[in-house]
Amino acid sequence: MAQAAVWYIVVGQAQPAGPYDEAALKGLAQGGYITADTSTWREGLAEWKRLAEIDELKQVLDTLQVASAAAPSTGPKPDAADDDDLAAFNAEIEALEQEAGADEVAQAPGTPEELEFEDDDGTMYMWDRTMRKYVAKGEGPPSVSFDEMVYAGDDEVIPTIAAARAAEEASALTAERGGQDGGRGRGGRGGRGGR
Repeated sequence: MAQAAVWYIVVGQAQPAGPYDEAALKGLAQGGYITADTSTWREGLAEWKRLAEIDELKQVLDTLQVASAAAPSTGPKPDAADDDDLAAFNAEIEALEQEAGADEVAQAPGTPEELEFEDDDGTMYMWDRTMRKYVAKGEGPPSVSFDEMVYAGDDEVIPTIAAARAAEEASALTAERGGQDGGRGRGGRGGRGGR
């Protein structure tokens, strides 16, 4: 008994797929996954060929033709009335978007409804749109000087190596002097604390 041929296919720019037997190729044809122009190959062929050029796959090609004849159309073609409905819908959407845009300009998102109020102590506050907060009426934005906004190098002191060594030596001398007082703490009494 002869063994059934094993086929490989390439659909579009994809990598070769397979192996498929003739029954599997018929299933792919019925599903619309392959066409008569699908590149096909099996061991023993010198090169890839179109499915329509291979006599051994005549039954697969017949299945393809039956499947394409039975395939439903992609749907009804839109008529002029549908185009008019779509144009009317798009015009309505555009009008609504313009109306919403005008509302957004009038009151930006995040702006409170109450733009002015009086506090318990009688101070009047107004919403400042640029600072996005309430400020006391009559007060403008806080004035900040240039010097307050710029880093001043004098604020941070970076020790030099010489200064670090001097601090270490001073710390060592302090520790030595602490050890020379006979183990007495600051209280002046030695031992476990005075009784």
